[in-house]
Amino acid sequence: MYKIPEKQRKQFSKKTISLQDLLHVVVILLIISTLFVPSAYIKYVLPVPPFLYLLWLICDGCPLSDKVQVEGEGEMRENFIHRLLSMLVPRIKETQCDMVIGLVLTSILMVQGYRLIY
Repeated sequence: MYKIPEKQRKQFSKKTISLQDLLHVVVILLIISTLFVPSAYIKYVLPVPPFLYLLWLICDGCPLSDKVQVEGEGEMRENFIHRLLSMLVPRIKETQCDMVIGLVLTSILMVQGYRLIY
């Protein structure tokens, strides 16, 4: 698995934040905020998590992260959420990060569906 180089880890831990990172944080907060919309509007925000999955499949990753670095024979992609989670859980693997993202988005769908039904 891809291990985050120390240079990138130090760069992310600096006090400055890039516009791209700020945009990622805003998108994450918007996705989480869909849990708190009034019941009358749930039917409009319910497709957001599946739309994100579809968008990630079509774009082969996050379209906000357009940084692809070729190193050796494979390519490395910058993964914002993996960098964020690796600050909290230092030994988290990228596949585990993808599973956490899936768990969160599926949980959001489950809560929204429950609120829509009841």
